[in-house]
Amino acid sequence: MGVEDRLRITATIEKMNRVINHSALASRFISLFYGEIEPNGNLVYCNAGHNPPLLHRGGEFHELRQGGIVLGPHPSARYERGYIQMEPGSILLMYTDGIVEAADGDDRMFGVERLKEIVKAKRWKSARALVEELFAAVESFSTADPPLDDQTVVAMIRLQES
Repeated sequence: MGVEDRLRITATIEKMNRVINHSALASRFISLFYGEIEPNGNLVYCNAGHNPPLLHRGGEFHELRQGGIVLGPHPSARYERGYIQMEPGSILLMYTDGIVEAADGDDRMFGVERLKEIVKAKRWKSARALVEELFAAVESFSTADPPLDDQTVVAMIRLQES
């Protein structure tokens, strides 16, 4: 939408917000996380009401919350950019609520803390291996078959510089 016009991230998100507000979609709101990673590891992002992605670097987690409300309900909503550095070895984990809200037989949710434990569990050689491990853990934890909500995970690992 705005990316092709080289608009700032916030201008693109605000434009998308207005389009969704004026659309005839059955659901008139959408959560979104949008980010751009530069070759030097700078991540510029905007979170429009989505579960905050987790950036794991240097043994700590950072929740990427900077942005604004979900897209759609308020056509004049304003959004802010967030900035963070993905250092070599950093892991960026984006996920939908169907992952953290997957429940076991006692109605306990999988939760963000379990996600963090899996990320910290070992030194991941690939994002694919991390995603596969997360899906296996959620499937093992949850009693719902099929899942009650969409389950999506995207992981990125900034490789160590050689």
